Amino acid sequence: MRGDRKPARRARGEKAMIVLTAEQTAQIAEAMLALRVEVQRSSVRRVATRLGVCPATVSLAMNDEYPASRLKLAGRVMRMLAEHHCPHTGAMIAPEMCRSIASSKAPTHHPAKMAMWIACRECEHNEEKKAC
Repeated sequence: MRGDRKPARRARGEKAMIVLTAEQTAQIAEAMLALRVEVQRSSVRRVATRLGVCPATVSLAMNDEYPASRLKLAGRVMRMLAEHHCPHTGAMIAPEMCRSIASSKAPTHHPAKMAMWIACRECEHNEEKKAC
């Protein structure tokens, strides 16, 4: 046999070792704390819907029993927290989308887009408006 041997299989129930940096560990801890706060404000089901995961995932993560990558879930949580409620549309919107609409040229060709653009320019979340 040459060097093409298969690696040894893990025993049932044995977990793979993943080494995280101190920064990653801190990011996970911050995200899990934020996750708990969001669930207390609303519900497990609503937070799961916003994250795009099932309620069981949120429940397992809150109880420190989530078997998959907590770092990936932490990233989702942090992105979710970056979103805010858009007063014009009533939906959750990412800050990048908000900034791109507010800083773009006026869409004079489309009345609905124009209404959105005007609302974004006057919105409380508009960072350019705050700077003035």
